[in-house]
Amino acid sequence: MSETSLAPDLLPLLRGLASLGLVLAVVVVAGWLLRRRIGGGGSGALRIDERLVVSRNLQVLLLRVGSRRLLVGAGERGVSLIAELDPEPAGAPAAPDEAGAADGLLAAAERFRGVLGHALRARRSAP
Repeated sequence: MSETSLAPDLLPLLRGLASLGLVLAVVVVAGWLLRRRIGGGGSGALRIDERLVVSRNLQVLLLRVGSRRLLVGAGERGVSLIAELDPEPAGAPAAPDEAGAADGLLAAAERFRGVLGHALRARRSAP
């Protein structure tokens, strides 16, 4: 084969590789943007204010949905509501008192851990 016959055959291959590279770049950028939007809490009606990792597959989240504050547990089996907290007063500062919030979140995490442990023990003992 001569060199001139290879060039026309390589052109479609190079176009295909360039298209694939462009699609992969779009997917990576879209994933990065979604991760920033979801992981950063966002500024919409639903935000994640706090996150506490209890174990490898379990976490407790403090969510803000409009003016409501929800404490939820998230694990392998799904998401469950632990408690609905009192909404913050209208004049309250945006950043919560770290000591009080940490104590409340830790207590809720301990409750969640206890409920989850009880459920797992009951599941193991069932025939």
